[in-house]
Amino acid sequence: MKRKGRYFWAVAMAAVCAFIPGLAFADEVLSQAEIDTTAGEYLESMANLMVADTPENEAAALERAKNSITDSSFQSDLRERISKWKEQLAENGLTYKAARSDLAVESQNIGSDGRLYVRATESTMLTIAGEEVEEGMASEHIFVYENVDGAWLLVEDEQVEPSGLLPEEGKSEYSIINEEGELEILTNESASLDEGQLEEIEGLDNQLEILPQAVTPTGYNPLKAAAYLEKYYRTYNPAYRSFKGKDCTNFASQALRAGGWTFKTGYSGNANFWWYTKKSQSKSWINVEYLGSFAKLSHRCQMLKSPSQLRLGDMLQVKPKGSKQKTHTMMVSYVKNGVPHFTYHSSDKLRVPLSKILSRYPGATFYCYDIQ
Repeated sequence: MKRKGRYFWAVAMAAVCAFIPGLAFADEVLSQAEIDTTAGEYLESMANLMVADTPENEAAALERAKNSITDSSFQSDLRERISKWKEQLAENGLTYKAARSDLAVESQNIGSDGRLYVRATESTMLTIAGEEVEEGMASEHIFVYENVDGAWLLVEDEQVEPSGLLPEEGKSEYSIINEEGELEILTNESASLDEGQLEEIEGLDNQLEILPQAVTPTGYNPLKAAAYLEKYYRTYNPAYRSFKGKDCTNFASQALRAGGWTFKTGYSGNANFWWYTKKSQSKSWINVEYLGSFAKLSHRCQMLKSPSQLRLGDMLQVKPKGSKQKTHTMMVSYVKNGVPHFTYHSSDKLRVPLSKILSRYPGATFYCYDIQ
């Protein structure tokens, strides 16, 4: 396995240092092979919970997961939640036939408590049964080891990000490194608007609904947008700032730009404009509601009636049941047998089939953009 860095490494390490007492950098304590046979085995066992197709296989996978790490109520709960999510997906026709995980080690550090903290990035691929399509997910971990009688034993998985094997849960904050090189916690710009901003956007959208829909050709190339999505779904593009924790709309804007969308400059808080610079960006670049409104205001899309109509390079936004506003942006990077597969950030996912999106958001309202 190759060691791989991520653009937001400094952000994660700054946050890590805040909760690990007396953290100090260390030489390589464990080899890659030793980490693979402990933390790697643990990740493989958890991923295989999504594949087990009989009660006997399910029990074997559960036992393997339990034995790969010192048990705790948290790990027991995680295993149970993964199994239940797999059952829910199966009810909607989505099952997996194989799983594999890769672990890229970033650093090893020993805390003042004598424990070894191994920071690593997980990449797990699940093969969708009947499609032969690999769905990918990436998440960051800090694996905790204790030295028992001279041997380092894996005792805990302190997940920097939620397990990619579970449906994502929204976050209210994200972290960045500001221009002074300091960690800064910001409000979740991608999903949260105050009442006045929401009314403004809704007013614009309502006006558009009664106007004839005219689409302005932009020279958009969906193949280039899809290629960008799949290239940077887990290895973030250092040419852009990462809004770690809620990067979905920022990532979609990058892909739209790669596909050929041109900037439209103007006041950053106006949904009529869409742009990015080294120091700033328009609200439409990073906010779900504003990006959707810009796509319509600029006549760079047509609205479709169903997510199943989406094709390569198209965009999907979702307003969960009970929510006053849209909270997530996804784009189609792959289509198989007419089924769109979505790639997005926060969490980092590759080729997620439509059935899984629908399972994650029961009763939600979907906004389907045929990007031009």
